[in-house]
Parts: sequence; structure tokens; C-alpha cells
Amino acid sequence: EMLKGEQDKALESVVGSSDFANDNADGRKIYSYTQTLCGFAAMLTDAEATTFKSMKNVVGVQEDFAMELDTSGTPDFLGLTDEQEGLRNHFGLRGEDVIIGIIDTGAVQEHPSFSDNRLHELPAHCESPTTSAHTHSCYRKWLKYSKTVYGPPPAHWNGICQAGERWSETDCNNKLI
Repeated sequence: EMLKGEQDKALESVVGSSDFANDNADGRKIYSYTQTLCGFAAMLTDAEATTFKSMKNVVGVQEDFAMELDTSGTPDFLGLTDEQEGLRNHFGLRGEDVIIGIIDTGAVQEHPSFSDNRLHELPAHCESPTTSAHTHSCYRKWLKYSKTVYGPPPAHWNGICQAGERWSETDCNNKLI
């Protein structure tokens, strides 16, 4: 709360409003960052942004802009799933024991990219099997194609799953630790 208060004072000194209840500077303060870094997102005029840039306790001011995603399926995009021709085979990549320290992308923990299970699409007839043979076949395929493929974190990892805003410890799994 102390960091948010300091942010609000800085914003008030530039914008001239003192209505910052619920992270709101006349509707212009969007978000306060207080965990990995100290800062805030706000709608500013060019003149206000210039004023912030000149303040001695401000490290930087960056304009936000929309970016188009190249992919939401990075392994396919990088050729990591093609065992014969892709980068995975060429460089002998396996992805084991790789730990990424901070993800600050607004990760949606339900996204398939963060699943610790190998999930492959089942045949269309598995959507609503019409025979007991299809049911049995689909169940066997489901068992085969939906396995947990990531074991527990490597022994040398000594972190925790850090709970935060809209993120609980149960949102972590064996891939997203």
C-alpha cells in the first residue's frame, strides 16, 4: 500500500487530481505494479509523460502499444514438435530441466501452452461415440494421449509457486512452477 500511495502522490503532482481510490486517477490510472517492479500504468497526455520523464525518481516512461501475436503455439511455431525435420531433432532439444524465472506476460494459466499434460485431439467419433467399441477405443486413446509428461521440478530448483493477483498456488503444475 505504501508503494501505491507514493505512485498516487507522483500522479497527483503531474495530473492534478487527488481521486485515486481503487487505482483510479479520474479514470486514468490503470494499474499499480508493486511486486517485481514499482510503477503504474496510466493514460497520460504527451505533456504529462514528458513531465514524468524529467522527474528524478522516475526511471523511465514507456508508451503502450498493441502488438500482434506471432503465435500462441510456440512449440509448433519453432518446429519443436517435428521430430524428424524440426529444431528439436536438429539440436537434440528435449526441454527438460529448463526453468524460466519470471513470466510477466499476463499468462493465462488455463492456456494449453502451460499444461503439464500431453493433449492430442481425439478422432471426431470420440466426441459422441455411437458404439461400445468406439467408447472403448476412445477411452484407450484418451489414456494414451493425455498423460502428465512433466515430472516434479528438478532437485536443484528451490523456489515456490508464488500466489498473486488472480493466481493461486494451485494454478502451478509440473510445467508451470
